[in-house]
Amino acid sequence: MGGFRRSGKGRGLQEVDIALRLTVVWAIVAVISFWPKRQDNLTLLIASTGILLLVWAVAIASLRVRLGRRKTLEQL
Repeated sequence: MGGFRRSGKGRGLQEVDIALRLTVVWAIVAVISFWPKRQDNLTLLIASTGILLLVWAVAIASLRVRLGRRKTLEQL
């Protein structure tokens, strides 16, 4: 019973797409954090920045592995 095999190329691009969407969410969190100018919201901004950096690092590393070459970010 023949199944199909998914190409690995699309997955790397999916992860970059997810990272781009999370960047938009991060921008919204940044605006909300500074809107009322309260210090309580800075914790949310710092936490979301850390998560965003982690997601981008994983997405870029995954894309580099999917390409099968070790390229720099500028070459991608």
